[in-house]
Amino acid sequence: MVKVTVIAMGSVREAVGWSTRIVEAKGSVKELLLTLKTKEGKSVYDLMVESDGTKDRYLIRWVRGDLRPSNLIYQKDLELQLEDGDRIWLLDNPPVIIGG
Repeated sequence: MVKVTVIAMGSVREAVGWSTRIVEAKGSVKELLLTLKTKEGKSVYDLMVESDGTKDRYLIRWVRGDLRPSNLIYQKDLELQLEDGDRIWLLDNPPVIIGG
């Protein structure tokens, strides 16, 4: 088991009912998301992920140590194995605004 910090922001925070938790987990990011539950009892994975990757509305960010954050967009990204100290951010995907 490893300890990871999960940060929920925006509508994800509203869905789960908390903003930050340190969670003991094992396995992949996907397995972590399957164990986290919304207030209605649905898994965070079901809330945020479709069969081909994350839902356009949401963004999952993964930070390990001092490495630059990575956006986990595709199913294969969610298979990353968790390590002690990882941080997983669950948030709304900001809209793209074009123009200048």
